[in-house]
Order: sequence, then structure tokens, then C-alpha cells
Amino acid sequence: QTALALINEDFPVRRNAFCFSATIAACAKGAQWQQAAELLLRMPEDLVEPNAICLNAALSACERSSQWQHAMQLSESSQIPLD
Repeated sequence: QTALALINEDFPVRRNAFCFSATIAACAKGAQWQQAAELLLRMPEDLVEPNAICLNAALSACERSSQWQHAMQLSESSQIPLD
């Protein structure tokens, strides 16, 4: 919850890929795959380019929640190279 509050629009922090990846990773640790996926998909709206680290963290959140179908959809829709 604390990590989500830090990325919230009301909190005066400059959002960048590092902030998003840390928040998505915190969601993964808490098995909150839906929030992790939403954050990944929200990045372009906040003018932050998603990267492989953010995608891997979101995929990890899906994996921890046994949401492999959502992981596949997320991976395909994100078009982020995993190299």
C-alpha cells in the first residue's frame, strides 16, 4: 500500500521507470497482479516508457498469483522487448 501511495498522483514525486518498477515489484511481492498490470499499462499515460524490468516485475506478479493467462496477454500487449 505504501508503494502505491508513492506513485499516486497526489504524492509530489517525479514518476519515472525506476519508481514504477519498484512499485510494480512491491505489488508482485504482495501477489497483487491486477495493480501491477494496471501500473505497467499506465506508464505511457504518465509519459514514462515501460521497460523490460517493469514488464518482468508485472509478469512476476501474475506468476505469483497463478495468472499465467494474464501474464501472456500483458506480455503480448506491452510490445516491450525482453532482451
